[in-house]
Amino acid sequence: MLKKIGVFGSAFDPPTLGHQNVIMQARNLYDELILIPSICHPFKKKMSSFEKRCEWVQKFIEDISPCIQKPVSLSCIEKILWSGYHEDTVFTYTVLEALEQRYYPKKNYQLIFIRGEDNAQPAIWSTFYRAEDIVKKWPIFTAKIQKNIRSSTVRSMICRKQPISSYQAALTELLSPHVLSSVLKTFDQEESL
Repeated sequence: MLKKIGVFGSAFDPPTLGHQNVIMQARNLYDELILIPSICHPFKKKMSSFEKRCEWVQKFIEDISPCIQKPVSLSCIEKILWSGYHEDTVFTYTVLEALEQRYYPKKNYQLIFIRGEDNAQPAIWSTFYRAEDIVKKWPIFTAKIQKNIRSSTVRSMICRKQPISSYQAALTELLSPHVLSSVLKTFDQEESL
């Protein structure tokens, strides 16, 4: 029987309930899910450290696993690929190909690429390296924007240099509990430096 592996990559800066909504929409299509933080942003946006974002993804997995009731794991494959890479970014095509070759080479696996509706827009999708080849080679699930929750909203709230108490309640609507705690702790430590 074919085992279906969902592959969801994002900056996860930080992972939000919007990411969770995408995952929940796709959950009937995969048997197992891999979350892959970007090592660098394709549009050169500044991000929190890769290590910090991986930590947040681990917290996110703790929070969402009971809802999904399927195995969910973090993959740092972009960091592995980046070390021997000669491009400015690690491409989605390269990640999917590497996953298929290194971890799922047997015929009894199928990778399913999960993306948000924003990345499916033709103007954005056309910027993806080998976009047409991705479509030909792997099934793609495109989630609808049901919860317009963005990591950038979280970052802009935190970067206002206001006391945490002024936005903590609002963040509970955007982040899962363990991610919220870790994000607040991270930014609280940065402010005290």
